[in-house]
Amino acid sequence: MKQSNNRKNRDKTIALYLRISREDSNNDESYSITNQKKLLTGIAKKSGFTNLLYFIDDGITGTKRDRKNFVKMIEELEKGYISTVIVKEAYVKQILKTCEDFL
Repeated sequence: MKQSNNRKNRDKTIALYLRISREDSNNDESYSITNQKKLLTGIAKKSGFTNLLYFIDDGITGTKRDRKNFVKMIEELEKGYISTVIVKEAYVKQILKTCEDFL
C-alpha cells in the first residue's frame, strides 16, 4: 500500500524560520513574528508536518550573519536533524545569500 505524503511527512522534523528586523510595540513576541508563525505553521500542518521546530530572530536585521537562531538552525541542518526549512517568501533571497557563508 502506498503511503500518503501526509503520513510520510509526519515523522520528518521541519524548521520554521521567522525573522523581523525591528521590534514593534508588543512586549512579548512582535506582531510580525506572531503572524509569520501562524502562516508557516498552517502551511506545515496542511502539508502533514507535525514535528515543527521554530527558529526565531526577533528584532535582528537580516544583514547580520551571526543571527543566533539562524546559526543554530544551520547547525541542526548540518547534523541531519532537520529535513526541511520553511520560511516566508520575502526572506528566501536573504537566507540564500546568508547560506553562502556557511558553504
